[in-house]
Amino acid sequence: MDWMDSKSRTQSTKKSSKNKKQGKRTDPLKQVQAALAQPKEVWSTAFEHEIAGLKWPKSCSLESTWLFSTLIDEQVEVLACCGLNGTSLAGLLKHPDEASATQHTESLRGLASQPLTSKADQWLNEADAYPHAALGVLAIAWHLPELNQRPSGEDLSDWLLKLTQRVLEHQSEPSECLLGNLAFHCELPMLLGLLTSTSQSTAQQIASRPMDDLAEYLENSQDHLGSWLAHGASYLRAALASVFRCRVIADHLGLRDWYPPQRKAIGRLLEHAARWARYDGGQLLSQSIACKAAEPIWIALCKQATSSGSIKNLLATSGLLSADRATARQDQSRPPKLSHFDEEAYSVCMQHSWQQRGARLAADFSENMTSLEVVGPKGQSVFKGNWQVEVACDGQAQLQVDGWHQQCWYSDDEVDYLEMEAHFGKSARVQRQLILIRKRRILLAADALLSDLPGKWSIHSRLPLAESTQWQPNGKHSEGALETQSSRCLVLPLFLPEWQTAMSTGSLTCEASQLVIQNSSAGGRSIYSPVAISLCNRTNKQAYTWRQLTVAEDLRIVRRDEAVGYRIQLGKHQLMIYRNLDQVRRRTLLGVHTLCDFYLASFDKDSGQPETLVEIEQKQ
Repeated sequence: MDWMDSKSRTQSTKKSSKNKKQGKRTDPLKQVQAALAQPKEVWSTAFEHEIAGLKWPKSCSLESTWLFSTLIDEQVEVLACCGLNGTSLAGLLKHPDEASATQHTESLRGLASQPLTSKADQWLNEADAYPHAALGVLAIAWHLPELNQRPSGEDLSDWLLKLTQRVLEHQSEPSECLLGNLAFHCELPMLLGLLTSTSQSTAQQIASRPMDDLAEYLENSQDHLGSWLAHGASYLRAALASVFRCRVIADHLGLRDWYPPQRKAIGRLLEHAARWARYDGGQLLSQSIACKAAEPIWIALCKQATSSGSIKNLLATSGLLSADRATARQDQSRPPKLSHFDEEAYSVCMQHSWQQRGARLAADFSENMTSLEVVGPKGQSVFKGNWQVEVACDGQAQLQVDGWHQQCWYSDDEVDYLEMEAHFGKSARVQRQLILIRKRRILLAADALLSDLPGKWSIHSRLPLAESTQWQPNGKHSEGALETQSSRCLVLPLFLPEWQTAMSTGSLTCEASQLVIQNSSAGGRSIYSPVAISLCNRTNKQAYTWRQLTVAEDLRIVRRDEAVGYRIQLGKHQLMIYRNLDQVRRRTLLGVHTLCDFYLASFDKDSGQPETLVEIEQKQ
């Protein structure tokens, strides 16, 4: 692409005519070597002058881009090692009390005083595989002048030469780590060119290829979004910050604005940032809270996107911008999809509305555990942490032998459905379901234990409560409620009888801030443990009940390890659930005939007829 605008092209042509006649070609490594041949104080001062000369958008700064990027502990620690203010970094994460926050701040200050050379080499070697290492390399490169002035007297000249060599080596070898690719292919070449070029025209020439690479990464995000949302999207903001810094350098060098495909891509990435946002300005699945320094960067990124007004409104309704930042003009375009599942990133976001707070969740199952956060009424989280599961047979623990893999994803205007699976021991697997019934704001969470051999099977699923959430059981009944400062979410254990006095093989309890869903079978092969969670305060004022249904097959009542069915009533609304646990066969429940693995329906209030929400056919 041609990144030179007409004015810059005319000026650079005049300045570089001599170099063209001599056939000279810019060598980045020689440029850096020439700069480092001077005393450390000289090149360090020159670097500081170039960085200080960058013009940032209103209320934005280099430091604010790092604060914007910070969502989790490892990012805080990396940036603290690079000399960023420990108090500012510690204030970006939630702490249980003031003493904990103070202790965290002191530990970060300690990191800032430690020698950096060995850590810098380690990050440089790992940056193409680990995003936190790429973040560290970028932070060191931008803060070289400050780091050279540390009392420890560290000399990062050799490290800078190694960095330049790595940049040249990576130009044709993209890695799996997106932030590493953005660093070595885009941001670092542009930064090194800015700091070491003897003329603006030379810096412009160096920046052209990195801008081409950056444009390609942005445009490819539509078909390969997984790298942007990897690790529960914990480095999405860091990647956007890298794009933002590249744009600042490009503007400083007089390069032309984004082409329409890149503006469209930035808009799509901001939509995903809005989906992953918590209403307090933090991000789902992270410890982050609102950061005042982040808002100007969100606004500046909106200006770089297509339909900047509608994107800004989207960020405002999601909590990333204050409400007064929303534009008054109503956008008539169709809003983006409410939910998104990414097969490459093993992650999902579900929500019931862009406009109303609550009924939003995110899950990341890229590791052996499932990280989960569920936001209830008033935008307060009710679940947050790792959703654990323990399986045992005849008293022997059956360990998980592989990671979670997606089995089925379905989404429409009424419902989101995600099913994933992992294997345990030699003969069992757990199929996990997350289902958001959008209109009713009901979340169904279930683990189905399926085994090849009969035995005394048991399963414990542990849903992690958020910090501010308390479990309130109902004395005589099996259900309970999740209570926060301003909300109350009803929890119905569908696999249990409504009355606690009835016989049961399971339980619903709270242990160590975890909602423990326990179920077992004596001699069977399969167990299903669904819970229905209302994410709407209005449910507390409505009558509710649930029943386990009889499932029949060829005039025979099937066993509970073959198939199960349930009916839920919340006020005037009723739902029916069917789950096959064996071979798929024609079965009947409540007058409905099924030939599927899973069936979810609501009943029409007037006709009483079931209306299908989800029907999952037999898996191959």
